[in-house]
Amino acid sequence: MTQTNHMTQSQWQQFILNQLSDHERERYEDHLYSCDECLEVYMACLDENVQPAAPIVPEVAESIPAHKPAAKPFYRQTLFHYGLAACITLLLMTTGLFSQLLTHSNQWNNIAGAKQHRSVTDQLMQKTTAFLDQLHPITKGGKTGE
Repeated sequence: MTQTNHMTQSQWQQFILNQLSDHERERYEDHLYSCDECLEVYMACLDENVQPAAPIVPEVAESIPAHKPAAKPFYRQTLFHYGLAACITLLLMTTGLFSQLLTHSNQWNNIAGAKQHRSVTDQLMQKTTAFLDQLHPITKGGKTGE
């Protein structure tokens, strides 16, 4: 460290190249946390020490398999789903299943229509209205009807 407690560029070079003892490295790291001026010098030293990556040797490049997207299995393709749906629809139409369903649904509707039960709420409202009518007779022409 210099007289003003700042490290020189050569000292930071030694730090970057790992030429300092463990104790000194810790001291340098602690100093980086508190000194912005030394941090700038350190970052400049890092930029100087950056070396371009070595080119890939052609043999190595050829040994790396090319990334090919995996093909979807036929049963996961949209066209297969549309074709399957069309086939099932034709099968059901030729067997007469749809017409049988229509006949049965009409029968079910007729049965349900014959039994038409009123809902509990509807019944409750009718009883309440009848009770209130008994308590308060309907007025006709401003007079109470008797």
